[in-house]
Amino acid sequence: MDSKISFAFQLSFIGFCVMISFTEIQKGDCAEVSNTTNELAEDIFSTLQSLRSEVQSIKAAICVEGGRSNSLEERRVSKTKRVAFYAKVSPSITKIASGDKIVFSLVETNSGEAYNPSTGDFKVPIAGTYVFFSNILSGYGKYIQTCLKVNGEIRMLMYSGSKYWGSGSNMAVLELKAGDIVTIAKHGAWGTVPLYVHHLWSTFSGFLLY
Repeated sequence: MDSKISFAFQLSFIGFCVMISFTEIQKGDCAEVSNTTNELAEDIFSTLQSLRSEVQSIKAAICVEGGRSNSLEERRVSKTKRVAFYAKVSPSITKIASGDKIVFSLVETNSGEAYNPSTGDFKVPIAGTYVFFSNILSGYGKYIQTCLKVNGEIRMLMYSGSKYWGSGSNMAVLELKAGDIVTIAKHGAWGTVPLYVHHLWSTFSGFLLY
C-alpha cells in the first residue's frame, strides 16, 4: 500500500513539474526556461527510473503474495479431502437381528471425522470415489451373512462361517454423493442363532480415493 501511495505521489510531482515548465515558457524567460527544462528532463528521467524499479518490486511482491494465497488454498483443499477411517467391533456383538447395523465402536483412524463410532454410520463429507473394506468374524461353529449399505440399499455382501472360526470379507469401490450414509448391517435372517459377530477381528474401513 505504501509503495502505491509513493507511486501516485511521484506521478503527481512529475505533472507539477511539467506545469511549471509550461508556465515559465509562457513568461518568456527563454534562458532560464532552457536551464529549467534540462534540469526538469534530468529529474523526470531519474524519477522514471526510480518508478520503474518500484513497479517491478510491487509486481514481484504481488506474485509472491499470490503464490502464498494459492499455496494456502491448496493446503486447505488437500486437508478437506483427507477422508479415511478404520474401526473394529468391541466388545463382541451377541444379539443382532435382520437389518440391524453393526457398530464398529473401537476407532483406530478417523481422518475427516466422517465415521460415527456411536451409530456405525459413515457420512460422506464430499462427493467422490470411495473404497470400503470389511471383515466379519463369526462365532465358533457359526455362520452369518452381512452386507454394506448405502442409504439403506445393499451394495456389497459378505458370508462368514465355518466348522470352527470363519471370517468373510469384501471390498467395494463406490461413486458417492456428499451426505450419503454407508453402513455394515446384518443381511436377512440367514445365520446360526444366536447370531454373533466377534470383536477386534471384525473391522470396517474406508477412504476417499479421488
